[in-house]
Amino acid sequence: MGKIEQCIDDWHRYLRGEFPGGLDALLAVVVVFFSSIFFSPGAGKYIFLLNLRAAKATLTDEQSNTHADT
Repeated sequence: MGKIEQCIDDWHRYLRGEFPGGLDALLAVVVVFFSSIFFSPGAGKYIFLLNLRAAKATLTDEQSNTHADT
């Protein structure tokens, strides 16, 4: 499995609550977040963590930690 595929697999494990260490273990120390919504990229792990936590809240049911049906 390549690095990209492993990262995506780890992301899915994180969404299911099965990734030890959570996002801190998933992300590198130096991260740049590129978004189609914002004009300029967001630099830093903290910005990236905020965006991924928001994505997880959107994609999963935080109460049961399962993927949302809609």
